[in-house]
Amino acid sequence: MKTVISIKPSEVNIKKNYYLQLLAYKISETRRCITLCFGTHRIEHLPAVADLMAFHDMVILEEPYDPDFQALLNGKIPIDDYIAQGEFLFPRFQKRQYELLINLAADKKILQIDPYLEKLIAIHEFFADGGRPEDVSSADDRAVYEAEKSTTSALIRYYNFVIKAGFDDVVEAVIEFARRDAHRTLLRDRMRATAIASLLSSYNHSGVKVFVEAGYIHISIIKLLRKLLPDFHRFLFFPAYPVVGSACGKKHAYSPGDLLTLMCMFNQVNVVKNRALLRLLAARSIIYTKILKKDELEANESSLFPHTVDEIYCRKLVSALSYSDCAELFQKIRYKDSVEARRICEESIFAKRLSEKGDG
Repeated sequence: MKTVISIKPSEVNIKKNYYLQLLAYKISETRRCITLCFGTHRIEHLPAVADLMAFHDMVILEEPYDPDFQALLNGKIPIDDYIAQGEFLFPRFQKRQYELLINLAADKKILQIDPYLEKLIAIHEFFADGGRPEDVSSADDRAVYEAEKSTTSALIRYYNFVIKAGFDDVVEAVIEFARRDAHRTLLRDRMRATAIASLLSSYNHSGVKVFVEAGYIHISIIKLLRKLLPDFHRFLFFPAYPVVGSACGKKHAYSPGDLLTLMCMFNQVNVVKNRALLRLLAARSIIYTKILKKDELEANESSLFPHTVDEIYCRKLVSALSYSDCAELFQKIRYKDSVEARRICEESIFAKRLSEKGDG
């Protein structure tokens, strides 16, 4: 069974160029706007992101404020030194992004705004200096502390269950984590939208074009900024759209785990009523997470979006699985590495399809 999504790079390039040109034209025709970029920390997205950033006056990153950041942009701190002193999950991505931002910094205002993470860092420093949880007193600080504590404990529980618990218990642990992560995401978005609106409210009667970086799961910020900044036009930008649109006609390829979290964020009625769907999404997310490629991949001539193509492939692969299929596969791949787990998953699905054809 081939692990390939058949998408021609030339077609992706055409779609990407048209998508960017159309957005750039709309932005150029407005006097005051916010472009919300829903992407991931993948190197393959950076060229398109940089191209669109160029049409804006201000760039707001989804990062906590760092007093050394402006020195980085001004060339006073080398990129490698700046990254070495931080904690970055995707250092190669971060280096490329900072290289692009330094090139843009001469004629753009580039800011870091993420109050949730800023407060979380401050809380960690408070504890490191001997502070106690009961001494976290302000309402915002307390909300961040409780949300992070709740979500982290659910994640640790999931990790423990993956090692030794039965599949049904692992599935319930995934659902509980998604529920708590949804609460944390909504809180983070509310805090960030409020901070962005506070900054931009002074531009209500003047022209400014603002590019806002946002993780693809943070879509609640759309409605929040619409309410807080009604005088700003809003444009949505999905860097992966050129390949996702070609492969499955969507703006972004949300994984089963993403869909589970989004249900918990926006569709509480179905969360209560449709327990079977929650369990199926959780079951598929366990397999999806196991088989997905983990390394930072570079774009090349044959694949402009290697991570996105892999995500689409894994998403399509697990979409063929029932709950019982996932339970059976989990026992086979539980202690395997990602490469072997994917091979087993592919062979199992291929055998299932052959069997279904034979029965037909």
